[in-house]
Amino acid sequence: MFFKRVYKRCLVLLVSGLFASTALAIPDDNATVDVVESEWEGEVTLTIPMILLGDVNGDGYVNGADIDAVAKHIMGQTPDVFYEEAANVNGDGKIDAADIVLIVKMILN
Repeated sequence: MFFKRVYKRCLVLLVSGLFASTALAIPDDNATVDVVESEWEGEVTLTIPMILLGDVNGDGYVNGADIDAVAKHIMGQTPDVFYEEAANVNGDGKIDAADIVLIVKMILN
């Protein structure tokens, strides 16, 4: 595996080797299912979305601007750029004051 770059919240990897894949082709009428298997050797570029917990504005840093953005979101004034996945720091499925507390702890550590 070869690390290529980080671009717009994505990790881009260039991977070399022997690859295999299996895919199912399901027609609209669901009458028959085709299984397609393939194997090849070469290079593949993988783009993996990255989430930095606490970086709700996507600037690459966890700081006071993120706390402000979460507070605005809680008050119903969600900023134009707001990554909910990054704001739900404790992973409980909701964005609330507990997430702000964790962001503060991240900044202080």
